[in-house]
Amino acid sequence: ERLKIVDSIPQGSRVLDAFTGYGALALQLARKLGYVVAGDLNLDGLMMASKSAKLNSSKLVLDLVHFDAHNLPFRDKAFDLAIGDNPTMIDEFVDELCRVSRSVILYKLGRIQEGWEKVNDYSKDLVIMKRVLRCDE
Repeated sequence: ERLKIVDSIPQGSRVLDAFTGYGALALQLARKLGYVVAGDLNLDGLMMASKSAKLNSSKLVLDLVHFDAHNLPFRDKAFDLAIGDNPTMIDEFVDELCRVSRSVILYKLGRIQEGWEKVNDYSKDLVIMKRVLRCDE
């Protein structure tokens, strides 16, 4: 799934990985795009992302930001794309992600819903779903 996302994003795009954790997706995006902003509330995860970026390449440009995604510290429409990979709580963050970006890729855990694409089985009754939203200007 990460490779699909990376391949689908055009060069020159301004991207926010809003729930980066240890930075796996952000590092791959930075390799392709040259620059990515990634953040999380989890400070330990951000510290691991920083170490991983240094170990993987001295040429990666990755801005790591500690934030609560309920109140993102960015101006309106600062990004072309925000990625919201927080499957258990993503509904809480959609409006704020759309405030700072033109479009959003969301991931959600649950029973398959209309408008969502199944990405992976999670358990007998639950799946990880993906949805791409274009945010109103």
